[in-house]
Amino acid sequence: MFEIPNYIVVREYAAGISNNLPLIYFPIIDRYDNSADKTARVGYLGRVNYSFANKYFLEGSVRRDASYLFAPGYRVGYFPGVSGGWRITEEGFMKRLLNNSTNVLSDLKLRASWGILGDDTNPYDNSNPIVPPYAYLPGYNYNQGIAILDGNSVTVSRDKGVPTTNITWLKSQMTDVGVDFSFIRGTKYLSHDASIKASWAKTE
Repeated sequence: MFEIPNYIVVREYAAGISNNLPLIYFPIIDRYDNSADKTARVGYLGRVNYSFANKYFLEGSVRRDASYLFAPGYRVGYFPGVSGGWRITEEGFMKRLLNNSTNVLSDLKLRASWGILGDDTNPYDNSNPIVPPYAYLPGYNYNQGIAILDGNSVTVSRDKGVPTTNITWLKSQMTDVGVDFSFIRGTKYLSHDASIKASWAKTE
């Protein structure tokens, strides 16, 4: 411990078999600061594309993400996705139907996709994480109230409570079906999508 007038910085050493905190008195100081923060996220993405004759399109992808917010056994999440498309106007029967003309319908493409997305933010407030940092670790919250012992005012610390060790990525399953049109030699465009989203958080 070292002291500066009206300011004290305390460094705790945790013994391997005890989590005892010494009783700390603060009758004359203005502040008590003791903090350490470290955050880390890492993500990898793999993608494969395939197309045939400018008519059939297929793409597969997978993400691997890890977040510091979760306990070690829950940090990594895998999020796959797949999409496909069919350009109908490149089919022989459609070209014959249109008499090989693009004056009316220039392009018609159907597409569909499915995927799972991962998120470690609060679904009701994206500015905050889904769980507080280091919630999976036991410990104490400092400067939580005052007690009077032997006539002295004591700023106390409280146990954080039961660690949150069974929360992992919030997952959202996305399904989308769409159609793209272009008309009059490609000068006019129209696109329409229908999507379904379902979200869940895994606990064990």
